[in-house]
Amino acid sequence: MPSFGLTGWRRWLLIGVATLAGASVLLIIDPSAALLFRVVGVIGTTLFVLSIAIMLLTFRKARRLSPWMLVLSGAISVVATSVFFALTGTPLPGAVMMLAIVAGALIGIGWSLTNLLFVDGETVRARGNAWYLAV
Repeated sequence: MPSFGLTGWRRWLLIGVATLAGASVLLIIDPSAALLFRVVGVIGTTLFVLSIAIMLLTFRKARRLSPWMLVLSGAISVVATSVFFALTGTPLPGAVMMLAIVAGALIGIGWSLTNLLFVDGETVRARGNAWYLAV
């Protein structure tokens, strides 16, 4: 992808401004926002299909593991759940929340057991298999 002399934060700023401009144009064309949400839905579906294709092509490739990756994935889950509850204003009862945490932990343990771990030099690497995709 050509950078056109834009690097780092400037590229992200340009992408953000272009996205806002595109959304503004779609809202001007259709004030009900139906067109905007249709475009967002098509883009989301396309990204979903592309992510599945990339996952199917690369799941056997060995990747480096680090403790920060585990912390980051857990933190993203907690933040996303907190934002969801803050925006919807529908808190879950404590028992349901605890059940969700236990279920998530058990699924995470099952998923982690499907990885083939090995040491390459001083780096721990993991390689997926068919069960990795299934879980």
